[in-house]
Amino acid sequence: MPKIAQELGALQVKRLTHGTVKKAGKGKQVGDPIPALHAVGGVKGLCLHCRPPRGPEAIGARSWILRMMVGDKRTDLGLGSYPEVPLAMAREKARKLRYRVQFDGYDPIAGKRAAKSALIAERAQQRTFGDVAQQYFDKKCLEFSGKNPEKQRRRLEQHLEDYCLPELGNILMSDLEPRHVVQALNPIWIEKTPTAERVRITIYNVCEMVRHDGILRNGLNPAHWRGNLGNL
Repeated sequence: MPKIAQELGALQVKRLTHGTVKKAGKGKQVGDPIPALHAVGGVKGLCLHCRPPRGPEAIGARSWILRMMVGDKRTDLGLGSYPEVPLAMAREKARKLRYRVQFDGYDPIAGKRAAKSALIAERAQQRTFGDVAQQYFDKKCLEFSGKNPEKQRRRLEQHLEDYCLPELGNILMSDLEPRHVVQALNPIWIEKTPTAERVRITIYNVCEMVRHDGILRNGLNPAHWRGNLGNL
């Protein structure tokens, strides 16, 4: 039968710290500090992971880990740092998590991935045209070549600052519509038609950076010409 860990109290847990090398080898000398994993009992698999201190610190970083089987694989699940998460709270979190995995079929790894994906998608929805335009500008500056890449950089910067950002900069990409692009181009469309067309292409390219992220309204580039701006 597997050994049952002794149930430690709060004071005993507070005293837990990193370990040391017992046998020299692999670049380590006897007595060198190494991370240690201490079973604290109370909940099967609950451990305190203690890292060696850095610099003048007396005690290194410590965090809770729950070791358990998820499906057919042993997995280490993080439950937060200590002492921010005290012993009693760590045990309660471990009990609930073990119950969900064993009886509800919950997969905590898949759950974390789903939560991370949802957070990324939510943040993506909050990007403005100005945010994506900066990303596009940085990308193009790395790609410019030829005899005068600095001139290309300045021209793109001017197009963005003079014609794009004043009208479009604060608009969320998810809210951007052809009418907004028209508003940006109208002041220069007649008098500076070649410039206006280059600006339209710049806006189009900025929007293309996020078109496949599902952010643009109806999945369509609002600066597309044929069947779109061409009719307006």
